[in-house]
Amino acid sequence: EAVSNDGEALRFASEKLRDDKALVVAAVEQNFAALRHASEALRADKELLLKIVKDFWFAAEYVAPPLDTDKGFWMNVLDQDELGWMAWSYAPAVIRAHRGLVRKAVGQDPMAFKFAHEEVKRDVDFVRELAELDWRIVANMAEELRSNREILLVAVRQDLHALIHADMEMRNDVDFLTEVVDINPRSLA
Repeated sequence: EAVSNDGEALRFASEKLRDDKALVVAAVEQNFAALRHASEALRADKELLLKIVKDFWFAAEYVAPPLDTDKGFWMNVLDQDELGWMAWSYAPAVIRAHRGLVRKAVGQDPMAFKFAHEEVKRDVDFVRELAELDWRIVANMAEELRSNREILLVAVRQDLHALIHADMEMRNDVDFLTEVVDINPRSLA
């Protein structure tokens, strides 16, 4: 009964009670953060965690091994909810480096790229591919790609606002700016 009034009371429960699925669900429904006090076995229960994360995406930070590195689990998280990318942002680096999962998360919201692993943010071909889908991806690409003419032009074709993410060298490059004007003559306005 205590967890129904205060989910955090789960932290004072015995190990056996912290492994009781019904009790943990009751605690999480009262306070999602109570999940951190559940047994590791329950925090690695795929079916249970999919339901909890769907209802409380921020609870994803408490997913336990080996489930936390299960690519299939994270794909299910992304598939089951349009806000799945927010839960995915809590995944370990190895999951946030998986290009298929990054692509799926970015498909839900380009802001998801902010949480991608740095290695992915430096991958020229992958960033160009994602920029072709949505120019806003360039806001979170690696600094060294902010001078990549090809990626920037892909983004500028969609929206001139992409230029704010170009480095100063590119913003002062007459040849580059000429290409931008050719793409969109209104850029002179």
